[in-house]
Amino acid sequence: PHPASAQLLRQNLARYEDRVTILELAAWTEATQLTLTPAADDRRNTGGESVMRPGEGIAVRGVALAEILGTAGPRIRLLKLDCEGAEHM
Repeated sequence: PHPASAQLLRQNLARYEDRVTILELAAWTEATQLTLTPAADDRRNTGGESVMRPGEGIAVRGVALAEILGTAGPRIRLLKLDCEGAEHM
């Protein structure tokens, strides 16, 4: 849900705007406020940031995966998730 990544995604998918829904959300176990925090120096394939509970960083909306899937309607052709720390939840 990083704003810069979402903007780049919008630019890259602009020609598909009528067929694509971009949700700037963090998949979590429940609806909550989360924070994108800078990754540790080793970065372990996290793309540079991790989703954590509220703290210093960029505030993002966390929602249950079921809520995200519910916004997609009856058909999902592609669902891309980057867990970035949430895989432990």
